Amino acid sequence: MTVSILERVREIGILKALGARDRTVLAIYLIQGLLIGVLGGVAGVGVGFVMSSFVSGLFVGRMVGGVRIGGPPAPVPTSQNVQSVSTTSSITFTIPYINPYYVALAMALSVTVSLIASAYPSAKAARMNPVEALRYE
Repeated sequence: MTVSILERVREIGILKALGARDRTVLAIYLIQGLLIGVLGGVAGVGVGFVMSSFVSGLFVGRMVGGVRIGGPPAPVPTSQNVQSVSTTSSITFTIPYINPYYVALAMALSVTVSLIASAYPSAKAARMNPVEALRYE
């Protein structure tokens, strides 16, 4: 957020010169931080779900069975072809149980950290003098 604000000093100066209040500038950058936190949280939960699906397939799916993707269909194990079950090449994964409490906790933590990280730079941007901001290079 600090880098984002430093890149937009002239824009902040123009906004303030046109009559934007301090709280308007503060709100703009806090909302930007909030959106970054929400998008980061959603991306993190999505990546976590995909990774847990594959990891659970690597360890749990081979022991208990799971959904098979690709490769030839799995042979039905009988007393004659038990050895051929372990030689098929496919990706196995199970659909893991995702606790909604932990998803909500991860999202809340992501948004909270993002808002805390953007609070100081946003306040600093809101207090900028428009004349000095327009001179900034």
